[in-house]
Amino acid sequence: MLRRTASAIAAILVSTMLAACGGGGPEVSKYAFDLQQAWVNQTTEITTYNFSMSGKIDLGDCVISVTSATGSGVFTLGGLLPSTFESINGFQKLSVADIPMILSGCGSSGEVFPFNYRYTDYIDSNYGYLGRIIQSDPDWLPECTYNVASNQAPLPTAAKVGDSGQMFTMEAWDSAAKTFSCGVVTVSYQVAADTKDTVLFKIIYSDAWSSETMTFRINVASESTLLSIKDSGDGMALTMTFF
Repeated sequence: MLRRTASAIAAILVSTMLAACGGGGPEVSKYAFDLQQAWVNQTTEITTYNFSMSGKIDLGDCVISVTSATGSGVFTLGGLLPSTFESINGFQKLSVADIPMILSGCGSSGEVFPFNYRYTDYIDSNYGYLGRIIQSDPDWLPECTYNVASNQAPLPTAAKVGDSGQMFTMEAWDSAAKTFSCGVVTVSYQVAADTKDTVLFKIIYSDAWSSETMTFRINVASESTLLSIKDSGDGMALTMTFF
């Protein structure tokens, strides 16, 4: 979701807020968590989330606020299908987000605007990340929609709160022909406190213009739940909170 790169959804609007984890604040778990298995579980998951959106678009001379009816968004994660990417055999996975956004400000007062974003991730047979192609309406597309991953690093199988590291990098190209590049995205992870039995697994996409954090809650069985997506950059802000 990175502007001019390829992380999901932030090609359009950028910046969000982490979903709150209730109770009396986060608790440092004593357990170790298998992030590699959590990644595999996320990759193979077939599900649908509902979500809400909030944030702003700062145009300099005015600000547009972005809201939605609670839970009105639908984020669908498809299954793995056999595929080839950059001559490597593996799988592809389609993800689609739809929501009627409500825009106010800069001459608009509660105008409903349809938001649609779809992308296909490519994974090798060992669940290593190969890349992403964005396939949304051209009016929403960034300059570079063809993204190729490299510099893979293994995720830890016994991570604890406070651990972090790089996962891979991803270069954004205009097309499979690779006529020109929009730059490189660094993808990293962080493990943050949540409850005594869970941690927050944050996957962070960052480039020269913006950053995005996808936050998952994972338990000791490496089961994942998507909580939020946080994007920031270029005077824009967007929060997607999942249910």
